[in-house]
Amino acid sequence: MAFGDVVSSDVVGYDQFGLRGNGQAIGAGASFLNVDGSAVTLQNIGITGYTGSYADAEVQAKTLDGFGRGGTTYIWYDFTEEGETYLGWFGENGEDYNDVAVTPGDGLWVYSPNAAFKLQSSGVVSKEPISVSLRGNGQAKMVANPMPATLTLGDISVAGYTGSYAEAEIQAKKLDGFGRGGTTYIWYDFTEEGETYYGWYGENGEDYNDVEVSAGEGLWIYSPSTSYSVVFPSPL
Repeated sequence: MAFGDVVSSDVVGYDQFGLRGNGQAIGAGASFLNVDGSAVTLQNIGITGYTGSYADAEVQAKTLDGFGRGGTTYIWYDFTEEGETYLGWFGENGEDYNDVAVTPGDGLWVYSPNAAFKLQSSGVVSKEPISVSLRGNGQAKMVANPMPATLTLGDISVAGYTGSYAEAEIQAKKLDGFGRGGTTYIWYDFTEEGETYYGWYGENGEDYNDVEVSAGEGLWIYSPSTSYSVVFPSPL
């Protein structure tokens, strides 16, 4: 769904996000809100292009703690065995995790054996900005663009934080498939010597506000306080 296709909050659409393949992981999350206003759950997020037996367990998702450690493993199944259909996210022993709540904007670490598979979410487009609380204490949180449109870093703001050039306390990164971080984007909101810095910059003042963040794409964000939130604007 392109930005121009989003015309009202009654739109129900689908957003697909490509996976890395070769067993690598990618930070991704749910776009949209649930149709009936209830919580978005794992069953609102699916994998297209993949079917496999119970033994395959090749597409997996995890939520990560603030230090990059994974929690419960959610495995994507799409098959029928002995008359029983498995479609959605399950545990290693067949536990059904499809009702696990996923807050729009919260990210998952998704592993895939093949780049041909895509993560798909569906629902209603939010009229309002979506705000995602950060972890604090210098910990990181995987957040994901919850809007069905590509945003730039300049569109994404941090609520509740102002700081000088020297502080550089809120930082964001895109991670590669092995958890290594790339460029560091630092949130600034201050004026110094008549020059205003508002948005995401590099350690040497490089302006990264034009960097694109696709629908569903994850960012790893470090924060000194849980009182700060990252805010994604609605495309409506």
